[in-house]
Amino acid sequence: MTGIVPTKSQRQFWEKAARLYEDEIHEAAGYLEARGITPQAAAAARLGYVSKAAGRRHEIFVGRLAIPYLTVEGDVVGFKFRCVADHNCKEEGHAKYLGEEGAPMRLWGVDAFLEDSETIVVCEGELNCLSVRIGVGVPAVAIPGATSWQPYWHRLFDGYTEIIVVAHGDQPGRQFARRLTKGSRELPPLPNSRAVHMPEGEDENSILAKHGGETLARLIWDVTESEQSTS
Repeated sequence: MTGIVPTKSQRQFWEKAARLYEDEIHEAAGYLEARGITPQAAAAARLGYVSKAAGRRHEIFVGRLAIPYLTVEGDVVGFKFRCVADHNCKEEGHAKYLGEEGAPMRLWGVDAFLEDSETIVVCEGELNCLSVRIGVGVPAVAIPGATSWQPYWHRLFDGYTEIIVVAHGDQPGRQFARRLTKGSRELPPLPNSRAVHMPEGEDENSILAKHGGETLARLIWDVTESEQSTS
């Protein structure tokens, strides 16, 4: 599975897989409810559950939450798969998230760019992005991980008067947010951007699940605790 532009057969397989997994989302209902992810939000994002693999290359994802990556038109162009078992994945010796082999780096939630808004939120992780949409009601996109930002993504944010970059309550999260809002030797800062910081050890989804959308919204909009770039 190589190349940025998927083949027709790849798109057909992904659509078939997404429909199959969507039909089994009830298997992950308890997990999603505990994480504050509403059925409506799950359906809008086309979340699914892999009870049975859509093909041999998806057999290793059985028992995981399926998170499709969609184009602005709604076409499926890939997946991430999250463990939903109630255990510490590291202690169990496997990754919390798995992706398809050879998949390119993509932003998740690009339909946010179609919304009429001067503000957009950049999150780390798909479920964190979904949590911001649920709890804060503002357009949000997600990167797959703290070190996955691609320089050409900068162009997608031209024209926004406020870009909020969420820093998880850990060192990689803080470094990511600072790099985007302050810039680095290799990367200019995102114009009109500011970083907001989650409490130590927390992220957007954990805040939503434990404390609700109002608390998450206060953290997102709290300019006094943010780092701002006006470049």
